Amino acid sequence: MPFDRKKYHPKWSLITRMVRRRAANCCEECRVKNDRFVIRGKGKQKGTYRYATGCEIIEFQGLRLEGVGYWKAAKQLGMVRVVLTISHLDRDRKNNRFDNLKALCQYCHLNYDRPVNNWLKAYGKNESTLPLFN
Repeated sequence: MPFDRKKYHPKWSLITRMVRRRAANCCEECRVKNDRFVIRGKGKQKGTYRYATGCEIIEFQGLRLEGVGYWKAAKQLGMVRVVLTISHLDRDRKNNRFDNLKALCQYCHLNYDRPVNNWLKAYGKNESTLPLFN
């Protein structure tokens, strides 16, 4: 989902740094470390991950040297780069209390927002009519 900076607090970058520091730069749900390559589980192992090995990272770098694009090379090897995001637990962008903010990897953030995203897809983009989720 695109990030529209105008919808967030003017000091959002400072707030996110503080939340990431509180979380020790890891996802507060699955504990995966930020800015690392992981291989996500599939099928029955969905929701699990393992860090990419040194050999897999070297293979990725080799593909990049051959001219393969960043995301295409990662996808070809089944890897994902973890990006830590900050989620508003009550889904109110104006509520920036630290107990309302949680550092989540993109996988956990998407799963947290899934009920809302499904509802918006089914019933329209008017967020003011959203039922309470959680």
